[in-house]
Amino acid sequence: MNTWCAVGRITKEIEEPKIYQKDDVTNMIIVLRIAVASNKKNVDSDFFNIKAFGKQADYIYKTYNLGDLLSIRCRICNSNYEKDGKTVYKNDYILEKVDRILKGNISKEKSINTQF
Repeated sequence: MNTWCAVGRITKEIEEPKIYQKDDVTNMIIVLRIAVASNKKNVDSDFFNIKAFGKQADYIYKTYNLGDLLSIRCRICNSNYEKDGKTVYKNDYILEKVDRILKGNISKEKSINTQF
């Protein structure tokens, strides 16, 4: 089983879907608060780049906004690329399911077409 679930807020404007290998793709970055006790005044946060494809990518771009609290389920894929002669390894989080828990305070003007 390759499932990763999380709850977090969108922290960066969602990219407009782009055609990539015959399919739309978009990225969103969410911040997740680490739920561990700490002596620090500020709570630590982790940032994850989540990828969505196809009609789901288009729907997310038109519907969700900066600051929205989301519940997400992803699968994790490993990938690598060459940079400056070195191989860089990374994990890609591919969105399978998303639900908005709370609407954020910041809105954007976009036309919304929910027809699939």
